[in-house]
Amino acid sequence: GIERQSEFTINKELDTANKVFYTQLDSLFHYFDSPSFLLFLQDALGRKADLDETLAEIRDNHALSFLMIVKPDGAVVAGTNNSTAPCEKLPASVFLQRFLGEQSHKGIIPLDKQFLEAVGLSNKARIRVIRTPEAREDGKTNEARGLAQVISIPLGSFAGSPQAYLLGGKLINRSVKFVDEVSDLLKVYATIFLDDVRISTSIRLDNGNRALGTRVSREVADTVLDQGKRYLGEATIIGEKYLTAYDPIRDDQGNVIGILFVGIPKAPFTAMKENTLRQYIYISLFSIFLALLIAYTLSRKITGPLQRLTRTMKKVE
Repeated sequence: GIERQSEFTINKELDTANKVFYTQLDSLFHYFDSPSFLLFLQDALGRKADLDETLAEIRDNHALSFLMIVKPDGAVVAGTNNSTAPCEKLPASVFLQRFLGEQSHKGIIPLDKQFLEAVGLSNKARIRVIRTPEAREDGKTNEARGLAQVISIPLGSFAGSPQAYLLGGKLINRSVKFVDEVSDLLKVYATIFLDDVRISTSIRLDNGNRALGTRVSREVADTVLDQGKRYLGEATIIGEKYLTAYDPIRDDQGNVIGILFVGIPKAPFTAMKENTLRQYIYISLFSIFLALLIAYTLSRKITGPLQRLTRTMKKVE
């Protein structure tokens, strides 16, 4: 029963973390896709002199990493570029082909190095890969890509085709807001992986630094990344046993691109099992003692008259 309770608990915590993770994207998308926001933006578009400033304010209010207005061919109309040399056109990429369409779009997307350089986020996204025992070994030393929550909203249609798009996103690499909120709320460790590399985590190493760049074990990667299934198991984290659960993170097309992890301390469940075992031992010993006492009392009641009868018969004899 205790083992079933521990499995139920870790599954519930992972479900909650999943819900929070995807709700953040949904909330962001619904806000930017609302008529009231689009009216506000159209008004700002009519005053092009302060458009960049308006976008910067919106970006900061919603903790976005980038926010820009781009044309269907990727040309940047206005934007909150994070570099000193703003790009004039975004580099072609597969994800842009999907996001610069006729409909509003959202998704968890791996951003390539070229796109990150164009929006000035390549340095923030880059993570040094740390060799990890029991992990897959492919010789990778750096992760230059970035995982991001991305939305796109068509603006100003002409003959059914949008004239421009509002494109924005939150870079997850090195971001601690989500993992720390989940850790504080659920009292767990939380981690986000891009493929099998930790890019955001509340787990800290012995030196106090976050365990960025460490990799998930081969067993977990085979189950979650290759088979797209949830993995439950035990792991030692900073010298302490944890119950762990891993779920695949999927992009807007359903492809597995990363892993969401939560871990809860095993100690409370171990203590519960030990306490239960001690209680059963105490109850068993008491029951045995009580049974012996009752058996002795009953045997005296049964054998007493027989012994008296035996003594009487001997006297008669």
